[in-house]
Amino acid sequence: MRRKIEILEIRRQSAHLLYGFILAVSLYLKIIDPYFLLGVLFIAFGLSLFSCRSSIPVFCKFLHVFERKKDLKKLPGKGLLFFTLGATLTTILFPLNIAVASILILSFGDSVSHIFGRHFGRTKTPFHDKKYIEGSIFGILVSALAASFFVPSWSALLASTVAMILEFPEIKIKGILIDDNIIVPLGAGLTMYLLV
Repeated sequence: MRRKIEILEIRRQSAHLLYGFILAVSLYLKIIDPYFLLGVLFIAFGLSLFSCRSSIPVFCKFLHVFERKKDLKKLPGKGLLFFTLGATLTTILFPLNIAVASILILSFGDSVSHIFGRHFGRTKTPFHDKKYIEGSIFGILVSALAASFFVPSWSALLASTVAMILEFPEIKIKGILIDDNIIVPLGAGLTMYLLV
């Protein structure tokens, strides 16, 4: 059972990284824009709600391959929905280079920190029992490298550090848990915006 969970998490994080990379490159090349992302968000939300009530063959198969069982019951496609929401808000609020860098920080930092931390981590963070300091450090370095193609390196490094720190605690507003796929790109984007 544990092996299946490990494989699922690697698949999830790999899809997370690939989706974010494709979004960032597509935004940068102006293939898509914030309005396109809003459309994707509404379609994904509709599919999620609809799939709760009935089975959509291709969508359901996709979800069973990439989604955690608890999320399949509560909100199918939760990761994709919140990732797209975080990316959409970031593209609306910040200039293109900062938005693209923020999405790459979310994509690379979140994915790499989880995969590296699960396999090589030894020191758990004080805020979350499934996250490791070593994974977070590696996530900072890799995401800063990816973001540095769009913003100055020092800005990318600081934004990646802030983003990985924001990923540690569970942040709630009026009792509602705010997903890190929203907090991470917004925190990274705000950091870079204030620095540039």
